[in-house]
Amino acid sequence: MSGDVADNLRQLKGREGKDIVVTGSITLVHDLIAPGLVDEYRLFVYPVVIGCGARLFEDATDVGRLRLVDCRPFRSGVALARYTPTADASQR
Repeated sequence: MSGDVADNLRQLKGREGKDIVVTGSITLVHDLIAPGLVDEYRLFVYPVVIGCGARLFEDATDVGRLRLVDCRPFRSGVALARYTPTADASQR
């Protein structure tokens, strides 16, 4: 993707098609969180503490409130939690 990431994503979201999913690029995700372009967060929670790494929400004030819409555990101990941003912008 070249050019302004937010503008490119707005154009993609306006087209017919399937979901847009980002995996493995924390930099791209940060570029989408800031302008409020994320419709759903799918977080896989692993029962391991590593102590360091890149933060998903660098500045929590930019995220607003999230609503848990689903949580599914797997036999491995991993859990998938799905969140959507709330529609109330005053909570940001």
